[in-house]
Amino acid sequence: MPFTNLINPVLLSLGPLEIRYYGLVYVLGALLTLWYLEHRRKKGSFPLTKEENYDFVFYLLLGLLIGSRLFEVFWEPGYYLSNPLRFFEFWNGGMSFHGGLIGTTLAGYLFCRKKKINLWQMADIIVIPVVFILALGRLANFTNSELWGTITNVSWCVYFPLAGEKIAAVCRHPYVLYEAIKRFAIFGVLLFLSKERF
Repeated sequence: MPFTNLINPVLLSLGPLEIRYYGLVYVLGALLTLWYLEHRRKKGSFPLTKEENYDFVFYLLLGLLIGSRLFEVFWEPGYYLSNPLRFFEFWNGGMSFHGGLIGTTLAGYLFCRKKKINLWQMADIIVIPVVFILALGRLANFTNSELWGTITNVSWCVYFPLAGEKIAAVCRHPYVLYEAIKRFAIFGVLLFLSKERF
């Protein structure tokens, strides 16, 4: 039976302040990554100290925010050039996945070079929490009624009335849920293959 996505993307409103599921994923992502790195460090299978773990996550967050925002500006330069201060309005959306990927990769590379750590060793470790966070991100995309799929009549199709009249008129594949399931599956495989399981 088709599902109508009327999920409110705002988890909590405190006056002018809104806590959205999408923004919460960024916070959870940082905390989960830090927890995982600390877990590996305490088991003696990670090259960084506690302080360096905090620094590393900070580098990754900076790379994510700056990279994803810069790429969004590249997609819509006229919009941001007409009012450059809009670049800092993260709460109005506009975060590019590709920019975030490039930003975090560059930040990770710079950190590893600074600490004289093998980049591939770090990537092998960090990929486990990152894939899980990416899966959560796709669930957050669903709450935002974005990245919907093609028109279909399968029984599990979804209507997205919050995405606008044109999109809401037809039932669509819940593409982001497929992506979330795929990433949770990859996370499970990576965790199983890892020598350091939870």
